Amino acid sequence: EPRLVQVMYRKTLDDQLGGKITSEKGAGGHLFNRDVLRRTDTVFILNGWGSVIMFDQYGFDAVCSTVGEGHWNREWNSELARVKRIYIAGDADNAGAEMVKKVRGEISWVREIYWPFPKGSKKDGRDFFLEGYTAEDLKKRMAAADRRGGNRLFLDGGKTWRRQQNGYGRKWSSDWATSLTQGR
Repeated sequence: EPRLVQVMYRKTLDDQLGGKITSEKGAGGHLFNRDVLRRTDTVFILNGWGSVIMFDQYGFDAVCSTVGEGHWNREWNSELARVKRIYIAGDADNAGAEMVKKVRGEISWVREIYWPFPKGSKKDGRDFFLEGYTAEDLKKRMAAADRRGGNRLFLDGGKTWRRQQNGYGRKWSSDWATSLTQGR
């Protein structure tokens, strides 16, 4: 059921004090656009709500943290568990690289999208489309990310499956699965 979880404010004048975006005190971090996770099998984890909105306009489902790239809640991992393909793309800067590293540490099967921007430019998914790239260009980057990897291991009722990037799985023995899950 939809509900209000956070109110965000954008600074309107450059001479106003504080960050360009502020939220209600104590609001905490939320997963922006989380409702798409109920209906999609492919999602992007992006750096900010502006990029998420732009991706939606081009027909791609995406989510982000409401409190910036540096914040990822482990609770969100379970919400992403049913999504078959997860792509991640941070800003073209150090903060973006740190976000990718942090989320990959939590969700190892994410596939990274590389932007055509030099590191340090701070450009992101929103800029990708604003600079004239198309949905087809993004699909090509998705295909490249698929070729680089993003395997996922499923454990279910003693049966272990490894889902490969092409969507097909292969069954492995339960002995192998036990050793994998116990770190042997």
